[in-house]
Amino acid sequence: MRTTSYGIANSMIASKELKAPLVIVKKIDGGNVKYCGFIPGINENDIISSNIETVKIELNKFAKEKFLDMLNSNKPFPFFPTKEEIMNNFENVEYIKFLKLK
Repeated sequence: MRTTSYGIANSMIASKELKAPLVIVKKIDGGNVKYCGFIPGINENDIISSNIETVKIELNKFAKEKFLDMLNSNKPFPFFPTKEEIMNNFENVEYIKFLKLK
């Protein structure tokens, strides 16, 4: 959320279409591969599993529920990073999917 001279602005107000990234990174913990799914800009617990398909399904489900709750509660949306920003800021990115909200 940004504060401007006109008041508080969020990404849903700034544009008519919002693209929210769902990101999965690979982490190796003691020889075990784990996948961590999250939405940059949304502070929630990561979705973690050793199966990337499970993380994709759970992350997509979580995102839809979270965004619907934010819309119904009239909560501001953060400014989400672009694909290039995600690739530069996170290591071992395995998957990026953008959900479009109108």
